[in-house]
Amino acid sequence: SVALELAQTSDAKAVLLLAPFYSGLQTLMDWHPGESIPQQQEHGPFPSNEMIKNVKCPVAVIHGDKDETCMCERGRSLYELAPNKAGFTLVPEAGHCDLLARLGRDRFREIVSGLLVI
Repeated sequence: SVALELAQTSDAKAVLLLAPFYSGLQTLMDWHPGESIPQQQEHGPFPSNEMIKNVKCPVAVIHGDKDETCMCERGRSLYELAPNKAGFTLVPEAGHCDLLARLGRDRFREIVSGLLVI
């Protein structure tokens, strides 16, 4: 994730991840179960699961429980790796593309406001 890469190398105050990849490699394996996926790097592309461990600022995640692009349990597992947890928000009936619409503007503002005061 670009956000995690920036957060681990900058003076970020907080990070909000929307339906994040656990890692590019894990996502490919989820999309193509049982297939052999060539690994081009030790951790594969987009190793969010490794980068998040180095993020010092608070990390919040918003994820839909019906996301078929980035599975919800992967987003939760990624969040669990964060050293400084700021909240995991599960959005019922939300997929990858309708996450914010189902979350709603007021709830999104509430989450962002909470990060701004940390």
